[in-house]
Amino acid sequence: MRLLFVVQRYGEAVAGGAETACRELATRLAARGHDVEVLTSCAVSYVDWANAYPPGTVRDDGVEVHRLPVDRPRDPRFFGPLNGRAVWHTSCSPIFLQREWMRSQGPNLPGLVPWLEHEAGRRARSRSSRKRNRRSWPAAPGRRSRRA
Repeated sequence: MRLLFVVQRYGEAVAGGAETACRELATRLAARGHDVEVLTSCAVSYVDWANAYPPGTVRDDGVEVHRLPVDRPRDPRFFGPLNGRAVWHTSCSPIFLQREWMRSQGPNLPGLVPWLEHEAGRRARSRSSRKRNRRSWPAAPGRRSRRA
């Protein structure tokens, strides 16, 4: 089976629940003979999203890892107060503040969508089971529901 995991951070030096779970699953599936790839950022820390790994493709424990650079690290001096106001404030935050929070949250990977668009055509498409297909297909964008 050919699999692609997309996760914010990936690597032995990366601490985090989702990241560790992804790494464990990817390496175990690769060890069982599956063709496993990971698309991730060059960052190690979610605090600043600074590029720590070099961009490009490497092989790590049988997994092909594609790293994309983060466009800019997050400045905790700016993001801390913004996060406090946008997320933890008792009243509803104005939309401009919410948008700035989303932009500043990170990681911002300008190469993510182009990479996926370019590589999607080169990879075999996965086929879901008929049972799963019945549940997810009616909600696909641009498709009319049969229930209407």
